[in-house]
Amino acid sequence: MAAKTKAQRENLSLFEEDRQSDLPDEIEPEETAPKEILLSSNDPEARELFDLSTQVKDLKPWRWMEETDLIGIENPETGEIGFISVMGSLGEHEAIALYLGAEGLYDFIDLHTDESATAHRALEIRHVQAAFSERKYLEKEDRNLIKQLGLKFKGGAWPMFRSYRPGYLPWFVTLDEARFLIHSD
Repeated sequence: MAAKTKAQRENLSLFEEDRQSDLPDEIEPEETAPKEILLSSNDPEARELFDLSTQVKDLKPWRWMEETDLIGIENPETGEIGFISVMGSLGEHEAIALYLGAEGLYDFIDLHTDESATAHRALEIRHVQAAFSERKYLEKEDRNLIKQLGLKFKGGAWPMFRSYRPGYLPWFVTLDEARFLIHSD
């Protein structure tokens, strides 16, 4: 690595001063984002979410609903509005998606009206999903959760729950997201 010139060292020191002056003296944990708790087998919501998902799978709403047939609901715990979309009418990805808030609704509409949008754009829309797939597509954590709950599934009926957030890879749902999904199932 080459040695820095005098101008580069001065610029770096200016940035250090800016960075130090912009930070508060001490950051309290209460000032950071609230800690999110992932859904676990110890939560009664886990069993309820799996039971409801099994009912949805048996109902097969993707046979008589289109992805663009949205249903609006209100989370009774928080008052947040969500919009349910049923995926799978083409037989590829059977899932119930819950788009969160007005932003989720607008992003969903943009996704479906923009002719140049690809399926990957859905990864950038804030939503949670209850999806059904083959066991091989589940993560170890999914399989452990199912095993700890004493549940068994066959074929492409394995439920998995994911949280989609812009800028992040899909991840496991939090307890709060699971509760909202329960209200939407």
